[in-house]
Amino acid sequence: MSNINNDFFDGHYKEIWKTTIPAELTVKEIDFMVPHFNLQPGSRVLDLMCGYGRHALALGRKGIAVTAVDNLPDYVEEVKA
Repeated sequence: MSNINNDFFDGHYKEIWKTTIPAELTVKEIDFMVPHFNLQPGSRVLDLMCGYGRHALALGRKGIAVTAVDNLPDYVEEVKA
């Protein structure tokens, strides 16, 4: 059985979603998450359905070890790059 996410979040939607979420929102979300969850360099986080990795990459830049998982290979490859 096919999963709607395999098609819906691919291609054009992926690019549209990137332009819909302003970078400032990601900064504010990370600024909330880090103290709220007491995250420090070396902390480990699992980012399920990471999409294009906006949270995973921002947390990683703070020295937090993130395992980013998504069901779409295009997203995973982009985060790896």
